Amino acid sequence: MLPHKYSQSGPGLAVGDVNGDNLDDFYVGGSGNYTGTIFYQTKQGRFQSKPLTKTRNRADDTGSLFFDADGDNDLDLYVVSGGNEFKAASDQYQHRLYQNDGKGNFTLDSLALPRMVASGSCVTATDFDKDGDLDLFIGGRNEPQKYPLPGQSCILRNQNGRFTNVTQQVCPELERAGMVTAALWTDFDNDNQIDLILTGEWMPVCFFKNQKGKLTNVTSATGLKNTNGWWNSLTAGDFDNDGDMDYIAGNLGLNSKYKASPEQPVSVFAKDFDKNGSIDPVISYFIQNTNYPAPARDALTDQMVAMRRRFPRYADYGASTTESLFTEEELKDAYTYKSYTFASSYIQNNGHGKFTLQALPLTAQYAPVFGMNVADFNYDGNLDVLLVGNSFASETAVGYYDAFNGVCLLGNGKGKFRTLPPKATGLKVSGDAKAMVRLITINKQPLEIISCNADSLQVYQGLNPIGKDSIIRLRPTDAYADLLFKNGKKRHEEFFYGSGYLSQSCRALFGTGLETIIITDFSGKQRQVKL
Repeated sequence: MLPHKYSQSGPGLAVGDVNGDNLDDFYVGGSGNYTGTIFYQTKQGRFQSKPLTKTRNRADDTGSLFFDADGDNDLDLYVVSGGNEFKAASDQYQHRLYQNDGKGNFTLDSLALPRMVASGSCVTATDFDKDGDLDLFIGGRNEPQKYPLPGQSCILRNQNGRFTNVTQQVCPELERAGMVTAALWTDFDNDNQIDLILTGEWMPVCFFKNQKGKLTNVTSATGLKNTNGWWNSLTAGDFDNDGDMDYIAGNLGLNSKYKASPEQPVSVFAKDFDKNGSIDPVISYFIQNTNYPAPARDALTDQMVAMRRRFPRYADYGASTTESLFTEEELKDAYTYKSYTFASSYIQNNGHGKFTLQALPLTAQYAPVFGMNVADFNYDGNLDVLLVGNSFASETAVGYYDAFNGVCLLGNGKGKFRTLPPKATGLKVSGDAKAMVRLITINKQPLEIISCNADSLQVYQGLNPIGKDSIIRLRPTDAYADLLFKNGKKRHEEFFYGSGYLSQSCRALFGTGLETIIITDFSGKQRQVKL
């Protein structure tokens, strides 16, 4: 009865210099009964792998994040546990924080985190309360074995390397915000306070405004309506060069049997209909203006045996509509969610906290979009975006969503995109692609690293070398920069601890043709960087 499995979400990727040699290393999350792996970059420009620990995971790794948790100037590692195998609140889902000894060796710190036994997705960091250290948002992916109930999300406040769950004080609504897949700490209204945007399954794109360390849901005031979808990922860039952040969100795409609109949404009704102790989710969708249940009769009757009496013949079930499937009494207290759009989309910032949603070009709609990287790939001064995806976790009667080989969308600096043909990019990521990160090699060249579920990593490097003076390493507390180009163009750029889908790229500023760079840190202090 599930539209897809929750045991094929990873692996996630995280980039950072873990051993202090000024070279980017990266972490690949592990699955249940395995441990994650750290890849250390050598001075020869290659990578050596080493298991994170000798202890096997009890659940799947999902999101991961390198950041200095305890203020000792090295990168520690937060790892989120997720999946759907164990019951809710099982100890197997306990999240983990690993302390770095400064040389890239990690030890589990069992006292750093509160009891965190929720099946999670992403982890992102920022100093949202401006107290000088990095705090965390943890996305709750699902309530295990109770689809489509929302997972448990939380805000963790950093107190000298020990973390406290302050969700109830900061924003109680966040705790059950939905089936969160991606989160971004970003100043979406340019008030110099870092806000929070969430995406997820059956969720709208959610905007939480930061008001001196308290978060308030202002989604209804953004001008966006009917954005509920099966969102997977979220990233940002000033794509129209107007000084504020725009966003790109990866969705299910438009190449599935599920077609959604505000007038004809895809819906799910969930309840213990047969009173056997488990939640029964039933998805419905419109076919030629009539709303039908999505499951085949056998799938439905295997889950709810009583339905065999209600629909004794296949013809009876085939003629039934969603309205005739359940009685009003049965639906009275059922969980009900709707999705109105499945297009992967560009969210343009119109200023003053107002936004417009636009579907990305058709070439980005062939399959679900997961990994995303934003950069100026063709060095024209405008931001572009690289997308990968597919899903091999879909329900067996539907088959794989595997029509996507990845795509590079070139921005024109005005919020519009055109597709760079595959022959021009050399990009062909045909597997079950998930996370995508960027790191810098010893030769000062960026690499795009892509993870695929149950498959090898894929690595791409641009054929046109970027100048060594066009890469600026950031400080841990740098929040954003205002860029002035020699041709007169301007751009605003934020620096994220986690973005895209289960991804954390290196903290660096890339740019060619720059004249002036002014970087602002989390406290508001500015500095000008000389080129």
